[in-house]
Amino acid sequence: MANWLAISIVILSLNGGPAKFGTMPLQIAGAMLAGIFIVGVLGRVLVDALSKQN
Repeated sequence: MANWLAISIVILSLNGGPAKFGTMPLQIAGAMLAGIFIVGVLGRVLVDALSKQN
């Protein structure tokens, strides 16, 4: 749910112009990309660690 809200804020702020929201859309986009990267990397490390134990 939070991701849809963040994406909506980014889209609406791009239509409203950068002066309305400042750098918030860039910060949200960066946080979303960082979250995806962190979840992907930690997920891969966890799967690899669990598969080595079996």
